[in-house]
Amino acid sequence: MDEQLPPNLIQSESQFQAPTPEIPKPQNLSDRLMPYRWHIVIAGGIIIALLFGAYSYAKYLNQQNDNEVAKQAEDTQKKIDEIRQKRIQDLTTNGTLTGHVTIGPNCPVERPGVPCTPAPEAYAAVRIGINTTDNKQTLKVLALDSSGNYEVSLAPGKYSVGTSHNEGTLGMGADSSHVVTIEAKKTTVQNFSIDTGIR
Repeated sequence: MDEQLPPNLIQSESQFQAPTPEIPKPQNLSDRLMPYRWHIVIAGGIIIALLFGAYSYAKYLNQQNDNEVAKQAEDTQKKIDEIRQKRIQDLTTNGTLTGHVTIGPNCPVERPGVPCTPAPEAYAAVRIGINTTDNKQTLKVLALDSSGNYEVSLAPGKYSVGTSHNEGTLGMGADSSHVVTIEAKKTTVQNFSIDTGIR
């Protein structure tokens, strides 16, 4: 005969089952970031401010560059206009001084019909000085071309014109200066002769 347990010792099957663990409800991204929302807002504001500052600075630099380029272009155009205006003025009011420099003798014996032309170095060494009539101020210094010619545009007036050169070149002796008168729109010719001393 089966013995029965007292009622106080009888337990239901459910009392022996382990308690079911509570599974937390999964959170979405917005719930996870909620505690950091103010940090995110502040960081976003800082990033926007930095981007705006970088954009403003780049725009400022670009504007400065545009202004500099525009100013350079304006200055260049102004110089071009000044040069053009001066050339127009020179053509309408200035006169022209031109001439040729003869250098010789260039050989110990020069035979008729057989010219002994100056060496290029001889012409390259000569300069034409345009001075005030008292020779106290040099206004312009000109070089000769390969044939010994020179030409210059001058305002109307009187000038002292003379030659200068390296003393050691072919033993050339100095030619005296001459006072010339320049008239508007007219050409004045002043030639020079330099004695090399070759005999």
